[in-house]
Amino acid sequence: MSMENYQTIHRLGSGSCGSVYLVRHVHSRKLFAMKKIDLDETKKTRTKEAVLKEASILSKLKHPHIVAYHESFFEETDGTLVIIQDYCDGGTLADKIIEARNKQSHFEEKQIMQWFIQIVMAVQFIHSNKVLHRDLKTENVFLTKKNVVKIGDFGIAKTLDSTIDVAKTVVGTPTYLSPELCQDIPYNSKSDIWAVGCVLYELCALSPPFDAQNIISLFYKIIKAEFEPIPSQYSVALQELTKMILVKTPEDRPSASAILNLPLIKDHLTAFIEEKKEDLQHQKVQRDTSKLSLMKSPCRNISPNSINLSPSPRAKRKHAASLSPIVAKNQALESPTQPKLSPIVSPHQAELPPLTTDLVENGNGDESVEQIDYSDDFDESSGSEIEEDIEEPSKDLSEGEVEYDDDFEDSDSDETLEEIVHQAKEAAELEPVDDFFADSQNSATLTCATILKKQCLEALESKKYEDVQKMVIADTLKNLV
Repeated sequence: MSMENYQTIHRLGSGSCGSVYLVRHVHSRKLFAMKKIDLDETKKTRTKEAVLKEASILSKLKHPHIVAYHESFFEETDGTLVIIQDYCDGGTLADKIIEARNKQSHFEEKQIMQWFIQIVMAVQFIHSNKVLHRDLKTENVFLTKKNVVKIGDFGIAKTLDSTIDVAKTVVGTPTYLSPELCQDIPYNSKSDIWAVGCVLYELCALSPPFDAQNIISLFYKIIKAEFEPIPSQYSVALQELTKMILVKTPEDRPSASAILNLPLIKDHLTAFIEEKKEDLQHQKVQRDTSKLSLMKSPCRNISPNSINLSPSPRAKRKHAASLSPIVAKNQALESPTQPKLSPIVSPHQAELPPLTTDLVENGNGDESVEQIDYSDDFDESSGSEIEEDIEEPSKDLSEGEVEYDDDFEDSDSDETLEEIVHQAKEAAELEPVDDFFADSQNSATLTCATILKKQCLEALESKKYEDVQKMVIADTLKNLV
């Protein structure tokens, strides 16, 4: 386990605690996302021991809607923890929202609900294992090219104190903070549910439910839990679902399992299961058809009398170059009308590439030019002969552009689809359980609220924090913000 096993392609992004890179495994040639987390012994949540413990927890979270963890190790050269995870090439929900906002076009309700139920299934799974995400937002909800949702970027070494650091530096505003987080109440499972509600709202409205020009105004809006309704084009049931989740009191919010038992969710979950079962059946039929086609192709069904054991022109040239002048001259005098039908493969034929070769190297040394691909991405296989003398020109990739295999995504496999269907069926049969539990990292949570208090006091100058609380209760703080 070391960096020697991975080739860095380019950086995908960076944050206050580290960076994420797109890498390729040097042996399997598969793409991964590599997170490099900066350690900080002065912070309890970012010490080597704490981060390693978090990585160990992530390694146990096996679910089709959670970004898969593969391995982690310490890079002594720069003092970082390296985490290797699945690379999701479909972008994030944040990307989809920006795209929709630019087009001024809202998502269809069916699409929103398909994404939403996958998020809730993942949250229910981690909560059932007494794990909190702590940083749910549209930027951390990833998509595969098959439109499968995978939540990632758990609050590993980047817990609540770093979230508020962003607000403090005015880089952005923590729009997903829950009301209890602003009131000295430790982060808990219902805080994750609040974040889920914020994601749902943003998918509908294409903007977060709580936003403001400064931290004080945002603080006020969040603790009042008042927001504009989602667009009227969506069903009443969806509007009620949003209101049900985004309630001020944590105890009044439904758990993930309770959400999965709502009639609206059950209907969409049933439709989701049926759709995935159809995808799985279609994929199996497609694969079986592809195999049958290969068995019937000329390359697979060749009669002994029709076998042409003559090597290709390129192989002839390579073989001739390796022979002594005398042997080469004698072979040149042989009659071309006397084919040798010996079943024994000659040495120069052993140099020919096998028909099962998937990839050949292009001029840049990357395995990106596909000769024969038996993946499920293709409906039919070619029965034509391989022309070995045609060399594909190497493609010059512009800076930042990535060339990768078309079928690297794990979601293409029958096994993954079967797991998606299995987990969805289990979710549909869950009983509603109020799995409320609090975060053990209370100190980080209190730091967050302390910073918010300081922000308020600095902005309101002579006003004391107690006065601010009274103004909130009396609903008069809005006169100041």
